Formats: sequence, structure tokens, C-alpha cells
Amino acid sequence: MKDLPCELNVHILKFLDIKSLVQISFVSHFYKNLSNDRLKWIKLCLTDPLCQPLVQSAMLKEDLLNFKIDAKSLYQSLQVNDVNKIQELLFSKGIREFALYAPFYERNVPQFFPRAGDDKRNLYLTEEAAKKNTLNASKVKHWLKVKIAVEKDKFEVLYNNQKLQSQQAASPMPIIV
Repeated sequence: MKDLPCELNVHILKFLDIKSLVQISFVSHFYKNLSNDRLKWIKLCLTDPLCQPLVQSAMLKEDLLNFKIDAKSLYQSLQVNDVNKIQELLFSKGIREFALYAPFYERNVPQFFPRAGDDKRNLYLTEEAAKKNTLNASKVKHWLKVKIAVEKDKFEVLYNNQKLQSQQAASPMPIIV
């Protein structure tokens, strides 16, 4: 295999599952370099069903493609559910913008007086989590994707519960199309 071009070797290794790929990296230095190919790990992060929700909600595609985030570390930490490592990779600063889902209800009756104390809003990591965890999901007209800044200490709650409570109303949040 050493006589084959590197691109062809990488193409062959794409057909291996992750466990086999990690095991082959221990065989020799040559195979370790092949299995550590960055673009392969980026592709896994962008296509794996376990990684896609976080990559989409944290808007990581550009950071992964520009090599600002180590795709291999992100993928492996998502596989083993290591929240601390994921936090370390995503939050180089203390805050990061996420695109979360918020319910938008159709109102048949105009609301003349806003209710006091009704300022908390649930935002969800994925649309599926929003539909599953919203009590009156059948009354939701649209699931809006809104951009919100998430602090590092609130990320663990968002990742584990797939939900975050925001003090902002949905109207001032920027809507992502």
C-alpha cells in the first residue's frame, strides 16, 4: 500500500468503520498519518448523524473547513460523549453563538395585555427535540431557528437536555433562514 498514491490510500481507508480506522493507526507510522487525515475527519463530522445536530446548531462548518477546530478531537469526543472536551473545543472564548429552535405560535385571539413574568423561552438544539419536548407542539405554526449567544457554563445543560431557557423574548432574537 505504500506504493499507492496517498489519495488512493485515503479513499480505501474511507470504507473502514471508526474502530478499525483507529486500530489501523497503531500498525505503523505511515498508517497513522493516513488515518489522521484532516479532511476525512471533517467529512465524518459533517455527515455522521451523531455529530450533525451539534455541528449545525453551533454553526461549526466554517470553523471545521478552515481548520480552526480539530475535527478528529471533536468527532471522538462526541462519540464518547465527553462534554468537557467538547466545551474546550467549541469555546475558545467564554461565549459562542448557536442557532437554536424556538416555537412560534399562531395566535387566533389578539393579546392586548402581556402576561407578567412570562419572559422565559425554551430554545432547543434540534427541531426534533423541540417537537418532542414542547407540550403543545401541535399549536406551533413554525419552528424558528434563532441565533443566540450561549455562555460556556450553560453549554453542558444545552448539550445534555437538548434545551436551554432564555430570558430573551423571541422577537429581538435574529432569525436564521
